[in-house]
Amino acid sequence: MSKEQLQAIANIIQVSYTGFGIRTGFGDKPVFNYHYSVPGSDLSGTYSKGIGHAVKIVNGSSKDLKKRLPGSRPLDGMDKKIAGESGFKRVPLTIAEYQGIEYYPPITTGLEILSSLVSDALCVDDSTFEDFCVSLGYDTESRKALDTYLTCQRTLEGLRKLDIYSIGEAFEILEEMEAL
Repeated sequence: MSKEQLQAIANIIQVSYTGFGIRTGFGDKPVFNYHYSVPGSDLSGTYSKGIGHAVKIVNGSSKDLKKRLPGSRPLDGMDKKIAGESGFKRVPLTIAEYQGIEYYPPITTGLEILSSLVSDALCVDDSTFEDFCVSLGYDTESRKALDTYLTCQRTLEGLRKLDIYSIGEAFEILEEMEAL
């Protein structure tokens, strides 16, 4: 597996912003939600980013913002080159409000999604359910732990359909690409 092969897979991942919400069960954190699908595999689902990745609108105007977070939507809603893609892609201007502060959702790339999928698959690659539970601190009697394990197993199978067989190697390459 090479950096170029992983980048090519990341480039075909389709990502769309689906809205702002509150993730419950984890301290009720505000998140930006995205839907992703990976052509050529069974991989699709929801990916979320916390509010710390967003661009805050200060005093009702983004022009007051002196510093943008890396990877965030452009403040003026104009075209922006997205990492890992050739050419330019229109980024629609969308605003989310949380506790009286408005935010632009951050851009999410196929490379970020691929990195997340590889990270999830790494947890179950060559491990049993019991090993998985021990390494992540789950109770082996927990139904939620089993559901999480099976979801990670499906992710591993989906990545293999994309010819990613060495998950550890892919993880290391993506880490070098600073995508993790």
